[in-house]
Amino acid sequence: KVDNLVGGDTRVPKSRPGIVHFALGLAGMAPPLDQGLSPAPGIMLDIHYETPSQRFELGGAFRGGGGSASSQSPSIGFAIFSVGGRYYTNDTDMSPYVGGGLSWGYLNLSLPGEGFHGDNSGLGAYVDAGVEILRTHHTHLALGARLDVPFFALNSSNGTETYNQATGTYTQTTQSAYFYAPLSLELRLTF
Repeated sequence: KVDNLVGGDTRVPKSRPGIVHFALGLAGMAPPLDQGLSPAPGIMLDIHYETPSQRFELGGAFRGGGGSASSQSPSIGFAIFSVGGRYYTNDTDMSPYVGGGLSWGYLNLSLPGEGFHGDNSGLGAYVDAGVEILRTHHTHLALGARLDVPFFALNSSNGTETYNQATGTYTQTTQSAYFYAPLSLELRLTF
């Protein structure tokens, strides 16, 4: 019976545990490509579990930031929480990776040239790719790109209001929506 085995009669199962890593990084989120190339700066925080084979990572991340290059440039604000994974093509000191997952995010976009200012929040998905170096060391360095695909459009209610004297009410004359799938570059240091 199992309940009458003593320590000498049992074996300790052999296993190679995975490793939990924490990462800090910088992110730059690009505006819509037809509006310029100046990215909005941001930070990223990442915690993930690396499997014993060093080929897979599962975890969660936060990205946040915002800004614009000038008053005539697009302005972006973002806060995105995500969960997902990455696959590394090999287990050597330098390896390309691809990944993806689900996210919940808040996006704010202002396009001065088009007179659009809108925001929204909701669910989305993302894909990322890049290269990580120093993988056999305690500290890893990664350079990559990420495309967020929100399942929502940014809504703007910055239209003009008109006053109807007969009814004594104001009405909003324009409302617009803008779909924005941001591309961002990242530099990540993993501990």
